[in-house]
This record gives sequence, C-alpha cells and structure tokens, in this order.
Amino acid sequence: MFIELGQRLGCRGDSPPAPEEHLMIVLHDLLVWDEHVTPTHSHTQRRRKLQDLVTPIRGLVAIGYRTWLDLAAKGSVSRLACEIAYALSQR
Repeated sequence: MFIELGQRLGCRGDSPPAPEEHLMIVLHDLLVWDEHVTPTHSHTQRRRKLQDLVTPIRGLVAIGYRTWLDLAAKGSVSRLACEIAYALSQR
C-alpha cells in the first residue's frame, strides 16, 4: 500500500490534521523487495540493502537507528536505559 503525501488514512473519527502535522515513516528492515524475499539473508545484509534503496528525507522518511547491546555484559541494564533515554530525547 502506498500513501501519497497529504492523503487521509480513512479514519472517520479523526480530527482534521493541522497544517504542521504529517506522517513520518521510519524503516527498520527489508523483508521483500521486488521478487526478492530477504528473510533468509542476515539482518546486516538486509539493512545494507535497505540503505542502498532508500533515500532519507528529513522529517518524512528515515532509516531507524540501531545499536548492539550484549545483555549478558556487566552494566547492560544501565546501557539499555541510556539507549532508551536517547531514543526518547530524539523523539
């Protein structure tokens, strides 16, 4: 399904959007691309292909930030809390 910029999503109960409101799409993974089914590829390969295919547009389309956490390591809970705080601060 493709949504053009400014298109209503069809929710009758929604209030009309304000002029400054818009939908931002954040992409995290690439599962299907044309005739290619990619879940058999590693997550790193899929992310690399996603970055090749998508051109981010500030405020409209972004590729999600990711970081590796070893939850078995000492201090991992604190590091996870810091990552969540950073994500929230970036909205």
